[in-house]
Amino acid sequence: MYMIDLPTAVRDLEPLTVLLYEGFEGGLSVTREFFETHGAPICKHLGPAIVRWYVKRFLSDRGHVVQELQQQDMNNNGLGMRFQPYYLRIWKSDDGQLPYPGQSRTKRDFLYQAAYIPFRWNWSPPKTNLVFLWSTDSEYQGLQLYLACPKENPAQEGAVATEWGPHPLEHPVMRRTAPALSEPPVIDLPYEYKNDSEVEGHDLGGTGATGA
Repeated sequence: MYMIDLPTAVRDLEPLTVLLYEGFEGGLSVTREFFETHGAPICKHLGPAIVRWYVKRFLSDRGHVVQELQQQDMNNNGLGMRFQPYYLRIWKSDDGQLPYPGQSRTKRDFLYQAAYIPFRWNWSPPKTNLVFLWSTDSEYQGLQLYLACPKENPAQEGAVATEWGPHPLEHPVMRRTAPALSEPPVIDLPYEYKNDSEVEGHDLGGTGATGA
């Protein structure tokens, strides 16, 4: 199974990462407003669902086909999509780690990079399964996105093994280069350069007298 390296994946997915940061920040804002309006604390089950609903519409409005993934664990409900050569899942993570798939065969196959067997009459290029994770605080104020490449792993309880990641993705705003400090202005005095023959014999002190 062909596995992509981290720098290549981050570069390829940069346009989507920018959209995800924008979409999730909008989703967090809508969620905060919803619970503030109802005078209630953010529900750990309903909150992620509202964020997910907003992000799905946000991406769909921008031309990406996103399908809802229905999982038994509401905290781990996610979004699925394909972007370029990657098959992607977007899940919430409270600890920055990939969620254990439990009894979900579909989720297990995705996380364990189930091998694809090409047939001569139905061949398609190798695919790589990658996972975006989003994490926030209890007040839905902060946001951090991670990217991970899961690898084949024995069916056992515990953390899901990865080829690399979860790797924290820098916020697009933080990647912008800060403007360079402006140089102090240079005062352009009215003078002109002279060659050595013109300068020779003149006092550089400004007296105009020749040296003795």
